[in-house]
Amino acid sequence: MVGCAAVARSFPAPARRCSTPSEDCPVSRLRPRIILLSIVVAVLVWLVDTSIYLAFHYADAAIWSQVFSLRELATRVAASVAIVTFGLLIVRLLGRRAQEKTLEALAEVDHEKAKSQALIDALGEAVSISGLDYRILYENHVMQDLMGSHVGELCYRAYETRDDVCDGCALQRTFARRTIESSERFRRIAGDNRCLQVTTSPLTDSDGNLVAGMKIMRDVTDQRRNQERLKRSVLEKELLLQEVHHRVRNNLQLILSLLSLQSATSTSGELVAFLRESKNRIRSMALLHEQLCGMEDVTQIDLATYTRNLVDGLLEAHGIEPDRVRVRVDTAGVSVPLDVATPCALILNELVSNAIEHGFPEGRSGEIQVMARQLTGDRPAIHMSVRDDGVGLPAEFDLRRVQSLGLQIIRNLVEQQLEGSVEVLTAPSTEFRIEIPLPRSAASPKVVRPPTSRASARAPVA
Repeated sequence: MVGCAAVARSFPAPARRCSTPSEDCPVSRLRPRIILLSIVVAVLVWLVDTSIYLAFHYADAAIWSQVFSLRELATRVAASVAIVTFGLLIVRLLGRRAQEKTLEALAEVDHEKAKSQALIDALGEAVSISGLDYRILYENHVMQDLMGSHVGELCYRAYETRDDVCDGCALQRTFARRTIESSERFRRIAGDNRCLQVTTSPLTDSDGNLVAGMKIMRDVTDQRRNQERLKRSVLEKELLLQEVHHRVRNNLQLILSLLSLQSATSTSGELVAFLRESKNRIRSMALLHEQLCGMEDVTQIDLATYTRNLVDGLLEAHGIEPDRVRVRVDTAGVSVPLDVATPCALILNELVSNAIEHGFPEGRSGEIQVMARQLTGDRPAIHMSVRDDGVGLPAEFDLRRVQSLGLQIIRNLVEQQLEGSVEVLTAPSTEFRIEIPLPRSAASPKVVRPPTSRASARAPVA
């Protein structure tokens, strides 16, 4: 598209009144005539004066007085003729100058009109101007190619084939509010239904009075069709992703069923405990995919809902009465991206399972606290902590020297996969504190504080 500034520069300035004599200049053509007439008048006056002078010298004294009167009369007549001639010449000269200025003004108007027309055409949009009575005053060639030529007709009758102003007419709102308005209209053009975006703006005179309205029509049919195709494509991908999560969940449930059958037929207590831990880990991932199946946004996981379901399942799997071991979950308002959700699920499963199995042996009662906070800013992150008031850990406990599979899973997931950090506190209660960095786009817009209570550090996983 040609730029408006470039189009404006391509138009030369209108011709000005010439300041030097030339054949094309009206003033230059006028000057020889003035000179010629002045010479003729001067010659006539000289001839009259000379004739009277000769008559005065060679005539007799009887007619002298008559000749003198005749000379005076001729002189006055010649002077009057000269004055009238010069007056007419001056009036004509001034008229020519006024005509010249008028022509210059008209040339300037034509130039500005041509420049404005070129700027409108450079937009590449259909443009029309309508008066306050909705009568079309102007149409550019794009509008005429799109809608036909309707200058002088009422716009609602020409463009919409109606007998009254259209409902929701953008031009009507512009006249009422003196603001830029827009709307969309559907019309059948060349056998095809087209979507036209209509934008109207007010036009005022030098005193600020509203005199007309400009309407710009843009064919946005292809854009709307592309948007619809994009929406359908996104919906298809969402449905496909939901189906994938559904199938993964079903497959994990099948694996859980197989492990349950194996556990029911096993007589080894060690094998049963191992199968139970494996089922809990698989169940933590199955719960994740089950939650994703019912969510519209599959890029984020609500950690509060997931943690509550996970804790309930673990208490049921270990046969713990809710009155004996109470679990308090405080993870409201925390969501994690999908690529972080699965490791977080496994980490929470190991921490809560460890607290249930090793923190409250032989019917001991107590409380487990699961907390999470989401931080934003320069370093967005997830802070999680699991705290219990059970039997606790020895003071010399070192996470890096423990051979427990569960604690090794926690350390590897946090430090290697998520590039986070884990801290273990052993007094006055057991607490595991974990910090997981997040990408900036995944950070919540609400800044919250990390947990300040002494959250739990669990007993070693068997």
